[in-house]
Amino acid sequence: MNAPAVEVGADLPLTGHETTANAPSFGGNRLTPREQEVLRMIAFGRPNQEIASTLLLSVGNFKVHVFHILAKLGVTSRAAATDYARRHGLA
Repeated sequence: MNAPAVEVGADLPLTGHETTANAPSFGGNRLTPREQEVLRMIAFGRPNQEIASTLLLSVGNFKVHVFHILAKLGVTSRAAATDYARRHGLA
């Protein structure tokens, strides 16, 4: 069976030094290392296409990561996710 589209790029090397073990936990959900990386890039104001290109993702897969990040953080916008990341030292 083929892996879901959301898994594309999940095994690519990360630029940070985080591991799943020390990933922030939000309501029982942990941000994956990839989600942490996406969140940091969002918090630094990088545009969608640039983040997707840097992480070798399609824009669609990037948006899936953003959807999961927002859900895990319990926020409804990139601005709120950025604020959360900055307040919690993630960016």
